[in-house]
Amino acid sequence: METFTFLLIACSCTVIQSWSEDDTNIPYYDDDIIACPEHEVYNSCGLNCTKTCFHLNPPCSTKCIKKCECRNGFYRNRWGECVSYDDCYSDYIVSM
Repeated sequence: METFTFLLIACSCTVIQSWSEDDTNIPYYDDDIIACPEHEVYNSCGLNCTKTCFHLNPPCSTKCIKKCECRNGFYRNRWGECVSYDDCYSDYIVSM
């Protein structure tokens, strides 16, 4: 039993070491199977800024990141949900 445990740990360390030495061995997720919440879409090169109800046109740089983004015409509210512009207005009124 001790030999089996030692071999298991040794093999695990070898796998982890090979992933850290060569980025091509790092596992990745297929972009086609990413599930996003309602009114969002996955973008493998999304903007590094977020359009919100309070910042409809935030400044963005050209760097892209993988993320779920609000669909066109939707903005993040204060709870992080993607809502329509009209719902942004009602969210603002409720918070006053």
